[in-house]
Amino acid sequence: MSKKYVIGIDYGTDSVRSVVVDTTNGETVGTSVFDYPRWKKSLYCNPSVNQFRQHPLDYLEGLEHSVKGALRGLSEEIIKNIAGISFDTTGSTPVAVDKEGVPLSMKKDFEHDPDAMFILWKDHTAVKEAAEINELSKSWEVQILLNTKVASIPLNGFGQRCSKSFVKMKKSGKMLFHG
Repeated sequence: MSKKYVIGIDYGTDSVRSVVVDTTNGETVGTSVFDYPRWKKSLYCNPSVNQFRQHPLDYLEGLEHSVKGALRGLSEEIIKNIAGISFDTTGSTPVAVDKEGVPLSMKKDFEHDPDAMFILWKDHTAVKEAAEINELSKSWEVQILLNTKVASIPLNGFGQRCSKSFVKMKKSGKMLFHG
């Protein structure tokens, strides 16, 4: 019986890392790291207002480069016996999408708009908006997943990070909400 291998891909704040691991003993046989080029240039970030955004192309390019790098130099025997792939990410990374699920930042009209980028775990630009929505939500009855009713949705974390961008985009007429 042939050995089996898996590819592990870890998306972090600064880079994506890929490894190829022997499933029989846990030995790493290939590895590669890709630093996000737009992130390194601090594009779409403004630390003075706690805005930390990343372009989806950093993730896509990182996937391609890091996996190819981890496979580079491995034998055909190892490559043909890769049995699986696994992904790991840093927290939630919300992004505004169109009705087909394509991130708006991948569209020409939004390709340089910070509010269309991935919103990182450390982005805290929407504290005021989150507080306002939380206050308003006390009177809402919201229906979510599997018809479970809740009185309000706290907007810390995920909601806090995305609410300001979504509100701004909705006000500008650039955002469509589909239900």
